[in-house]
Amino acid sequence: MPKLTLLTTLYRSRSLIADLVHKDFVGRYKGSTMGFTWSIITPLLTILIFTFVFSTILKVRFGGGRGADFVVYFLCGMIPWLTFSDALNRSASMIRENAHFVQRIIFPVEILPLAVVLSGMIQLGIGLILLLGVIGVFFTPLTWTVMFVPLLVCLQFLFTIGLAWMIASLGVFVRDTAHAIGLGTQMWMFLTPIIYPAELVPESLKILLVINPMAHLVQGYRLAIIEGTIPDLYGFIVLTCVMAMVAAFGYLFFMRSKPTFADVL
Repeated sequence: MPKLTLLTTLYRSRSLIADLVHKDFVGRYKGSTMGFTWSIITPLLTILIFTFVFSTILKVRFGGGRGADFVVYFLCGMIPWLTFSDALNRSASMIRENAHFVQRIIFPVEILPLAVVLSGMIQLGIGLILLLGVIGVFFTPLTWTVMFVPLLVCLQFLFTIGLAWMIASLGVFVRDTAHAIGLGTQMWMFLTPIIYPAELVPESLKILLVINPMAHLVQGYRLAIIEGTIPDLYGFIVLTCVMAMVAAFGYLFFMRSKPTFADVL
């Protein structure tokens, strides 16, 4: 019997994937009085609190700009980053936490990290929509370039799922993976221009930005939302190829490791 391809697996498991995504997303608010409403309230309050703290209390600003300029700059990077880091951290223990699925020969274990990432993408979409609304109402009019944002979300999905598959595999064999990923994502955040402008990075360290896919992705969000421009075509094509290769490698890595999961667990 020929091996199922990823697309075939996704198609045959589409209902199961939808159920897992729904369970993961809604499960975050299970038992709470307002339930799903928290998925809107939480990012909205986060945006408003950061806006108040940075622009009114700390009055952080770039050059001679307003404190509000920093808030918008910061949130355009932080909201995508929170989704990215949360998915990686949760993937580290995903297979071990669902070891009972591994024992089922016909269960496509590869959809477990996928469900977590898709759930995070839904939350990212909500956060970005709220951010665009706040920016459009309180800061500056939005331009047509915001239509480029969904493409950036797709690239973030490819990059995230590729890493999630690799991390989920490593988490089966190395119990310390979760701790290492937690520390690694914190360090990675500070190597990405989220709380500081890329221009402040010394020339000798600019290579760290060049090889950092998240730095390019965050810059893309800012260009589309704040600057009203889009990345150059060549740079976007290169970034797309990198994200796609990470996704492909992550999937292959997971599938090569998958047959030995049951022996370890």
